[in-house]
Amino acid sequence: DDDHHDHLSDSDDEVRFETSTQTYWWLDRGWIENSTMAQFLDKQGRFICSVDGSDVSLLGLRMCCDWLMLAKRGTHITCLHVYDISKEYLPPKFRKDYLATTLESYLVSSFVPSRYEIDMQDKKGKNTKAHLEQVCSEMCSSDFFV
Repeated sequence: DDDHHDHLSDSDDEVRFETSTQTYWWLDRGWIENSTMAQFLDKQGRFICSVDGSDVSLLGLRMCCDWLMLAKRGTHITCLHVYDISKEYLPPKFRKDYLATTLESYLVSSFVPSRYEIDMQDKKGKNTKAHLEQVCSEMCSSDFFV
């Protein structure tokens, strides 16, 4: 029953984007061309992965580690967590100590310590965006920010 999609089309001649042959851009799901990936794999890679304890941020970390870092030995990852010590109401998985332990156990099980670092930064009144911008500018040689 497509009655709930009627508002998307004023006439029967219009086609929804999922079935349109002119809008296949969404099918690649983030595909990276082989030539682009080959260039990346030919050099040392450096990643910054911002982790807040959410499932999405941990998935980004796993993507970097399980796919990219295992494919290239010379890569390095910095896991960044910006915390606010006053937010004691947060569930444990979002707190600094729990997250530091989680990150350390995950990374140490896959990589030698020279291939990763964990950077825990106190907000100290600044917003998270300001911390991320500072880390990115200090580590301008990074290839990816996740």
